[in-house]
Amino acid sequence: MVVPGGGRPVRVSRLVSFSASHQLHSKSLSDEENLKLFGKCNNPNVLMLNYKSGPFCI
Repeated sequence: MVVPGGGRPVRVSRLVSFSASHQLHSKSLSDEENLKLFGKCNNPNVLMLNYKSGPFCI
């Protein structure tokens, strides 16, 4: 790789991390209705997920 000015090539990258949550359960529905609507994803508790993605070259 030829770099203008004769310098060394540099790679800049970034690692991105974020959190997300979801709750597939409605208090206004019965347990049976929640199960029918949301299936195995029905969960009265909040599910927290952490993600890391990258590296991205910028």
